[in-house]
Amino acid sequence: MGGLLCRFWIGGRVSGVYLWDVIQDVGSRRTDLEALMSDSKVDPLSEQAYTLGVLAYVWGYPMVVMQRSRDAMTKGGDAPVTAEQFDKTGLLFAPVNQVANAWGMLGPKFSAVQSGNSDTQYSAVWFDSSQEPYVLHLPDMKGRYYTFQFIDAFTNNFHYASTRTMGSQDQAYALVAPGWKGRLPEGVIRVDCPTPTGFMIGRTFVGSEADVAAVNVLQKQVTMTPLSSFGKSYDPPKVPVVPAKEYSGDLAFFEQLGDTLVVNGAPSTDGGLLGLLEKHRPHCRSRFCCVWSERRRKERAQPRCHGWGVDACSQSRINGDRGERLAALPGAR
Repeated sequence: MGGLLCRFWIGGRVSGVYLWDVIQDVGSRRTDLEALMSDSKVDPLSEQAYTLGVLAYVWGYPMVVMQRSRDAMTKGGDAPVTAEQFDKTGLLFAPVNQVANAWGMLGPKFSAVQSGNSDTQYSAVWFDSSQEPYVLHLPDMKGRYYTFQFIDAFTNNFHYASTRTMGSQDQAYALVAPGWKGRLPEGVIRVDCPTPTGFMIGRTFVGSEADVAAVNVLQKQVTMTPLSSFGKSYDPPKVPVVPAKEYSGDLAFFEQLGDTLVVNGAPSTDGGLLGLLEKHRPHCRSRFCCVWSERRRKERAQPRCHGWGVDACSQSRINGDRGERLAALPGAR
């Protein structure tokens, strides 16, 4: 849950919120439970569905924030942002598995990260290693301060390369999705990613405007290469921009959360909460079920859990004011 303390800028607005903010907002929108239960017309199963929906919303918020951030930063063009585009717009974007660099010191136009540093230049990568590992290459920084933060789909940090932790020499890291069992070339460091998709953000020290050109030289040597092309000549392809999937309706947030979980699964450490959601399955018949899918049941013996039952049911027990109240949660639409 600590990942909820992360914040992201999306479209000029703060999209991430602190956990306490979420809980306060959810609590302020919820009708008093005792008053509800004193009403003989209240359906206990419907009320339970709403309560579990609130739990699922708070639990799933980081994954949805990550997906929305990914859409905002990977659909700005068919190739990484150029120095001219960055200077003009302050935007930071690149297709998935390609490096987006902030080519200069940050100014008021920069909105990719809230409260960005004034003494580092950013490099960002949204990765997807589900088809094969990708190799992140970091050049010899020659003693210059740098950090690269590796974040999974739940906003948890799972690796950290920096002057302090790994040194400033030339390095190569293979981002390996769960279950991959292949071999890596000599000298490539294996990094096991908890989820197939995630985010890496690099920060390289810049002392002044006069130092920008030297940092740019290093940034141009930061690359992402599919393992099958590693050690060969490789030019990142242009990737046509496909509009992000739109989610609508009262339970749009949960639809997006379900799609995210189908790709990335859920931590086995959250089995207690997910068990509660699965227990409610017989009483929930909508695309938002807060339950596991057939895929989850088939993989029950595995340590990782995959997917939600977003297509398992056809009718809703979460109806009436319960559906409206879930839709009223911040970010649900």
